[in-house]
Amino acid sequence: MVQKSYIRLLVVLGVCALSLLIAALIGKSEALGLGLAAFVIIVIPVVLGFFYYPIFGLSITLTLSFFLLGILRFIDLPLGTVLDGMVAMLFLGFIWTVVTKKFSMDLKNPLSIMVMIWIVYNMLELVNPFAASTEAWIYTIRAIALTMLLYFVTIQIFSQYNRVKIFIAVWLTLAFMLAAYGIYQEFNGLSKVEEAWARATTARFELLYNWGRFRKFSFFPDPTNFGVTCAYTGVFCTILAIGSKVKWFYRIILFAAGGMMFFAMVFSGTRTAYVMPVAGLVFYVCLNFNWKVVTVFGIVFGMGAGVILSPIKSLGPLDANSLERIRSAFMPGDDPSFQVRLRNQRFIQPYIQTHPLGGGLGSTGEWGKRFSPWSPLSQFPPDSGFVKIGVEQGLLGLIIYCLMLFFVFKIGVDNYFSSISYKLKNILAAIMTTLFSIIVANYAQETIMMYPTSIIFYCCMGVIVASKNIQNVDKLLKK
Repeated sequence: MVQKSYIRLLVVLGVCALSLLIAALIGKSEALGLGLAAFVIIVIPVVLGFFYYPIFGLSITLTLSFFLLGILRFIDLPLGTVLDGMVAMLFLGFIWTVVTKKFSMDLKNPLSIMVMIWIVYNMLELVNPFAASTEAWIYTIRAIALTMLLYFVTIQIFSQYNRVKIFIAVWLTLAFMLAAYGIYQEFNGLSKVEEAWARATTARFELLYNWGRFRKFSFFPDPTNFGVTCAYTGVFCTILAIGSKVKWFYRIILFAAGGMMFFAMVFSGTRTAYVMPVAGLVFYVCLNFNWKVVTVFGIVFGMGAGVILSPIKSLGPLDANSLERIRSAFMPGDDPSFQVRLRNQRFIQPYIQTHPLGGGLGSTGEWGKRFSPWSPLSQFPPDSGFVKIGVEQGLLGLIIYCLMLFFVFKIGVDNYFSSISYKLKNILAAIMTTLFSIIVANYAQETIMMYPTSIIFYCCMGVIVASKNIQNVDKLLKK
C-alpha cells in the first residue's frame, strides 16, 4: 500500500516539476525553473524515501560516506554536514515509524542502555567546567552522539533479514570499488590532480610520501582511513567465506574479495591496518575453538610469521618496500611512531587520572587547535580513539565507553550461540570479528570516529541486537 502511494506521489511530483520547468521557460527564468524542477524531482523524493524506505536512506548515507570526504580534498564545502543531515533524517524516519506503525523495540537490553547513557554523558559535557570551548563541543558532538543514533535506527531497519543482506551488499560493493582504485593507483600512479594535492603542503607530503613512494589512499581523504577500511572489510569477507554451508560460488567470490582487500591494504602503508586481520582471526579462533579451526589458522599464522621473520625481499607483487613496512608493524620496539605514541600516553596519564570528566569535547587535535589554541590540550596529539576519550571525556567517559563495547560482544556472543539459523550465525561471527579488529585499531588510531567506519560500526551493532528478533528466520531455515 505504501509502495503504491509512493509511486503515485512520484508521478505527481514529476508532473509538478515539468509544469514548473515549462512555466520558468515561458517566463525566461531558466535557472530558477531548473532549480525548482531539480528540487521537486530529486530532493523531495529522496527525503520521502528516507522516511518510507529507511534501508534506501541508509544505503544512500553509506554510499556518500565513502565519497564525500574524498571530494573535500578538492573543494572547500561543508559536505560533512550533508552526512549529518542524512543521519538526522534517518532518525526522524525511525521516530515516524515508531509512532505511526507502533514498532516495538526493546530498549531495556544492556547495550541500548549503555548507548543512551553514553549519548547523555556527551551531551552533559557541554557544561564540563574544564572545557575550554563550547564551539568545539558543537562540532564534536555531531560525530559522537548524532552518528550513534544509527544504532537505534538500524535495530528497526534490520528487523528483516533481506535488509541485512542489502546493507552487506552495499558495503562490500563500495569497499570493492575503494580497493580496486587503490590498486590502480599503485600500478598506474596518482593522477596529476591527486599528486598536486599530495604535494600541496609539506605536512601532507611528509604524511603521504614514505619509504621512497606515495602511500595510496584511493578516493578517501587519507591512506590510514583507506587501509583500515580495506583491512576490516577483508576480515569480514574472509569470515563469511569460511562460514558453514556457504555455497562454493559465494565462497570463492568472498575469498577473492577478501584477498583483494588485503592486497589493496598493503599499499596504504598503514601499520595499524596490517595488524587488524591478525587480531580479527585470533578472535574468530576463540569464538569457534575447535581443532579444525585451530589447525587451519595455525598454519596460516605460521606461514605469515615465516614471511615476516624471513629475509626474503619480495613475494609475488609485493616488493621489499611493502614487506618491510608490514614487518615493522609487528616489531613495535623498532617503530619510532609507535614509541612516540607510548611516550604521549605516559605523558597524559596524570591528567586523565586527575580529571574524571576530561577536558571537554574537541579539546585535543584539530578542533582544539582551531577553537582553543591557548589550551595545553590543543597541542596534544591523541593518536588513539581510547586516549582521546580518556583526555576529552575523562576516566568516567572511558569506563562508560568500554562497558558499551563489552555489551556489544556479550549480546553478540549470546545471540551467536543461541541462533538456530546458520546464515545468521555466519553473519554474526563475521560482524563480531570485524568489530573486534576495528576496536584493536582504535587503540592506535581514531578509527571508530572516521567515516565510513563509524556508520558501519553502529550498523553492525544494530545487526547484533536485531538478530535475535529477525522476522524472516523461519523462512531462512527452509532455504
